[in-house]
Amino acid sequence: MKWPTIVIDNFFNNFEAVKKLSEEVEYFPSESGTWPGKRSKPLHQINYPFFQMTCVKLIEALYPMNVQNIQFTARMQFQKIPFEGTGVIHQDDDEISSIIFISGNNAGGTSLYEPKTYPYDQDSYVAQKCDTFKNPSKLKLKNLEKTVNKHNEQFNLKTKFVFKPNTVLLFDCQEHHKADSFGGERITLVTFFQSLNTKDGTPLKSHVSECKKQG
Repeated sequence: MKWPTIVIDNFFNNFEAVKKLSEEVEYFPSESGTWPGKRSKPLHQINYPFFQMTCVKLIEALYPMNVQNIQFTARMQFQKIPFEGTGVIHQDDDEISSIIFISGNNAGGTSLYEPKTYPYDQDSYVAQKCDTFKNPSKLKLKNLEKTVNKHNEQFNLKTKFVFKPNTVLLFDCQEHHKADSFGGERITLVTFFQSLNTKDGTPLKSHVSECKKQG
């Protein structure tokens, strides 16, 4: 992995204001069905100062001494999952993923996994997942759960992180991961960094030892 996994408690100093924002924004379903529940519009469109401040604060966990010299591209959205179920083990398509736990009724956290063998079947559930997440119903979710459980059996658990409001989980997008459970409603703030560069355009590399100290 290029980037380490970092957990930070009490991430926001003004957490109640962030929680209030998560309750006020409008949420929209995935048109493609690639993820469960609904997400807000990108935060840079809703509240750019908050988007910029949060991204810089996340980058500081990786580069506490050089954040002022870093350029980035990122996508940040609130995500609300209003039904019960479990997540699908998957990888993200970007550089670094961040999940900040906001609120949830009996919500599960997020866990990291590793495949038992390579290659593994990652295509059998995709069409069913997308159809279900675009138009969820109790029957579709129940049928999808069987398929997801079979898919998830191809992996071994590495690390489990409990759901704790105002805690951030920052990890390499190549990490296999999933939400442990959706216990009625689970709200998170998800951020995906597509790139991290110095101001002259040089891609950054992880300072793992420095990151571990910050974690």
